[in-house]
Formats: sequence, C-alpha cells, structure tokens
Amino acid sequence: MKKFLFWVALIMATSIGLTAQTCKVQGMVRYYYNNYIGFKPDAGAEVHFLKYSSKYKTPDKKKWDAYQDLVDNWIKYKKYIKVFDKKKTEEVSGFKREYNDSLQKLGGLLLIETAEYESKNIIKYSTVVDDSGKYSISVPYGIYYMWIKSKNRELPTLLEYENRQRMIRVDLKSPTKIISYDFDIVQ
Repeated sequence: MKKFLFWVALIMATSIGLTAQTCKVQGMVRYYYNNYIGFKPDAGAEVHFLKYSSKYKTPDKKKWDAYQDLVDNWIKYKKYIKVFDKKKTEEVSGFKREYNDSLQKLGGLLLIETAEYESKNIIKYSTVVDDSGKYSISVPYGIYYMWIKSKNRELPTLLEYENRQRMIRVDLKSPTKIISYDFDIVQ
C-alpha cells in the first residue's frame, strides 16, 4: 500500500510540474499616421518574446534603454528646432547634434545584436499584429523581453532604417496581461 501511495504521489507531483502556467498576452500596436487621422493599426508588426541569455549576454537592456533615450530626445529635438533656436532646442530636448554619432553607433550595435536573436535561438515566442492592430499570444510565466518591430514606422538610424523597434522587460505572472504600444511620428 505504501508503494502504491508513493507512486500516486509521484505521478501527481510530476504531472503538476509538467503543466506550466501560461499567460495570455494581448494588446494593440499602433503608429501615429498624421495630425488629421491620428493613430492607425500597425498591421503586420511583429511581437517577439525573448529570454535573457547569460551565455550571449543578450538582450542588452542597458543598450536598449540608452538607445531609446537618445531616440526620444532626438525626436524632441526635431520637433523643437522648428520653434526654438538651436541653443534653446538643445536645452529643452536634451539632445545635441554631436549625439548623432552615438545614436548611430549604438543603433549599429543593436542591429548586430538583433541579427543574433534568431541564429542563437533567443526568440522563444512570436506573433504578428492583425489588421485591427491587435495581437494575442500564450507565453509561459516568467520574465521576458518583449521586442516589438513596427511594420509602418522607421527612423533614419542603422537599427530602425526599415522598422521602428522597442524592447520592453515584462514579468508574466498572471493568467492575462495587456501590453499595448504606440509608435510615434518623426517629422
């Protein structure tokens, strides 16, 4: 009888451990079209979930954050230069023209990193945004990096010449999680 109970307990413990809990991640990805229409669905955009690889040290979130800060400040610079003089624009935006080299260099490093994601099997789960701008995907619980690639927005940088991109750290620990993202316009 003891052996039987042992085997029943072992089977139950094993079956519970094998059924990983998953999170249904859903949301919208949009891009800003213009001042008259506003946001449109970013149909065809890609949403990827990556696990951090200590072996390859990717994704490098510090580089992604530094890059995004530079891009955000550059976008502000492009907007404010139409209104203010150069000195005031640099002060308000936090961006100077000499930062362009850093922006391009960092973009180049991230371009190399993103090319390695597939070759080193770092992308674990992927989906494509539908025509209404929505996506939905089931991903096991855990901490991931959500890499979003726009289909309809780009920037004149090495990394985003063809697609705007964003890397977000997400902690999936509930049955559902809503994560939406809007890509801005650069004029």
